[in-house]
Amino acid sequence: MADNTLQDVLDSIKGDAASQAKAQLQQMLSDAKGASQQFVQSCAEQLEQWLIDLHSGETTPLEFNKLIASQEILARQFVLSQAAATRQRAEELTINLLEFTAEKIAPAVILAL
Repeated sequence: MADNTLQDVLDSIKGDAASQAKAQLQQMLSDAKGASQQFVQSCAEQLEQWLIDLHSGETTPLEFNKLIASQEILARQFVLSQAAATRQRAEELTINLLEFTAEKIAPAVILAL
């Protein structure tokens, strides 16, 4: 299953409530990947890969949660290092994206396994 894409992962999630969450995740990832900060782009790319690995079984739910927790610590440090005017946007593109994925998307991916 190494050839999975993020779209394959999202397609495996069923239900009306999940469709809004999937659309929101795609928008958040797109925004993060389009950001000028390398950390934000890297965070989004890693998150996509972790979801693919979770879906394919290469990463367990426990490992996924640990990856998210570690990345969230790094994201908080990144946000605090930003100028006050850019902190909110940096937080939206990193911490909020990680939390949203852990709370809304990952459980649906795990249920779809």
